[in-house]
Amino acid sequence: MTYSTSNAKLFVLLNNNSRRTKMNQADYRQSHQEEKGADYDSDLSDGGLNQYMASREADLLPALLDRHLTGHRSRYLDFACGSGRILSIFAPLFETTIAVDVSENMINAARDKMSKANCAVDFRLTDITQDTLNEPPFDLITTFRFFGNAQE
Repeated sequence: MTYSTSNAKLFVLLNNNSRRTKMNQADYRQSHQEEKGADYDSDLSDGGLNQYMASREADLLPALLDRHLTGHRSRYLDFACGSGRILSIFAPLFETTIAVDVSENMINAARDKMSKANCAVDFRLTDITQDTLNEPPFDLITTFRFFGNAQE
């Protein structure tokens, strides 16, 4: 996997208290293949830690972006975009947005969310831990709640 990110600011939030269940050595790529996309956001508003984290992300991320990425905001990549929670915060602030996920259900949920927000996003159903994404450099790359599920 090779990406030119020398000019990118990379924000990563690790949430080790996620709803991850023991997958009995199953590949993480299969963990979101069921109809999870439609229910994912409602699970984040359950009143517990997930809702708190989603609320804090929505409050803090635009300020972090303003502080660390001043000037022109051209290209944004959301790696493991899921249902588009973080995508919906950052995509309107960039000229070009690419969102990648391994789950068609999650991509569909994100696509619905971004369509309602009238925000253009180039969605790609692929695993960029395995496949090359041939793109020019990005100004911002995000991945949220991915590393707790990833395997070596």
